[in-house]
Amino acid sequence: VGGGWWRRLWRRMVAECPETYSCVASTARAMLRQARGAQWRRIAIELPYLPPGSDLSAALQPEDYARWPGGLQQRQRAGLLPMVEAMLEGYAPTFLGLLDVGMGVWSFADGRCTAVSHVSDLSFAAFDRLCSGDYGARPTRADHTLLLINPRFSCAANVGQPWDRRLRLRAKGLLDDAGWRMAFSAMPLGDGGGIRGAGGR
Repeated sequence: VGGGWWRRLWRRMVAECPETYSCVASTARAMLRQARGAQWRRIAIELPYLPPGSDLSAALQPEDYARWPGGLQQRQRAGLLPMVEAMLEGYAPTFLGLLDVGMGVWSFADGRCTAVSHVSDLSFAAFDRLCSGDYGARPTRADHTLLLINPRFSCAANVGQPWDRRLRLRAKGLLDDAGWRMAFSAMPLGDGGGIRGAGGR
């Protein structure tokens, strides 16, 4: 996958598996920088969610520790937002708000990049409006970089209702055929056969 720089960085990442949420964010930032340097315009990054009561200095926990009682909206605000802000440190990020439930939008790198979280089959229509310029022309430009954070979509055939042919055609162009590349993925694994605290990342 990718060129020599990707293989060298991948070997270093495997040898130095992140131990804390802060370390994950800094590693993701390094990978984002590499992807932008390679002129990737459609980038995806998968980040872990902070568990309730934890901060960026905490050791990574199994995924089921990061359940928030307020659902996706609270998970976005309290679990993902601090991770994204840490990852985008140095890029002067601006959180622009929510397009849909749990779907956050950031502008960064002096407006040359837009990040969107939790794009899914159900929320694709809001993402489509963003990419169509309903909230500003920047995402429509050919040299603009889009970053998907923790995307949850499957494929265009699962977007909307069966009769939403125009929406599914848009989804095919924006999701299936857009050339999204995963620059970094760090999600804690299960916790060792259902025993909390048994470990595993």
